[in-house]
Order: sequence, then C-alpha cells, then structure tokens
Amino acid sequence: MSSQQLEDIPRAPSSRALKKKNQFYIHRWLRRARLNVRYLQVIKMLICVVILFLCCWGPRFVMEFLLKLPIRGKFSSFVYWTKIAVVLLPFVHAVLNPVIYLMLSKNIRSSVAKQVMVSNKCILDNYLPSNE
Repeated sequence: MSSQQLEDIPRAPSSRALKKKNQFYIHRWLRRARLNVRYLQVIKMLICVVILFLCCWGPRFVMEFLLKLPIRGKFSSFVYWTKIAVVLLPFVHAVLNPVIYLMLSKNIRSSVAKQVMVSNKCILDNYLPSNE
C-alpha cells in the first residue's frame, strides 16, 4: 500500500479523545438534568399558585354570580355568614402567596435571607454603642 492509501484509512480515536468526548456528554447530561430539576420546581410552584388562586377567588366569583340570580333566601343568616367567609378568602390568598413562594423557591429564600441579614446588621449598627 502506498502512504497515501494508509493516510486515507480512518484511525480509531485515542483514549484521550474518547475521554474528552465522554466528559462532554456527561457534562451535557448533568446540565440537562439540573435544568429539568429547575423546570420541575418552577412547574410545581406554578401549579400550587394557580390552585391557591382558584381556591381563594373561585368561591367569591361563584358567590357573586349566585347573588345576582333571582333566588329566594338570599338574605338568610347562613348566606350572610357564608358571604363574609367568602369575601375574606382573597385576603387569605394575599397572605399565603408569599409563603408559597418562600417555601418552593430556593432563590427567593436566599434573597430574603440576605435582605434580613443586611437589615439586621443596619439595625444593630444604629443601636449598639460605638467604640469611639
């Protein structure tokens, strides 16, 4: 065989090249796995927020709709107390929404923790006696 023919024969990749290629695939797989976990966390948080919204605002919309209909017994004590409870549910939503975000998001938790630490340091600096 001529030297030209020998150069045209494909060579098997070296072990170093295979190792680099495998590291690339492993790194890419790990990066995708991390992204999938992040996406699942975001989807879980989104589902919780939507369910909370529907549970807190849905009864109010239904109650308002039912009160618009010409139904007898709209002014009974049960309807009155139910209406009070249903009107308060959106306030419960306003209180629980930040709690859901704090419980389900690591980024928000760490940001809030940093802010609390900074504000506590500022408060302590203002009230502690200085060494001057």
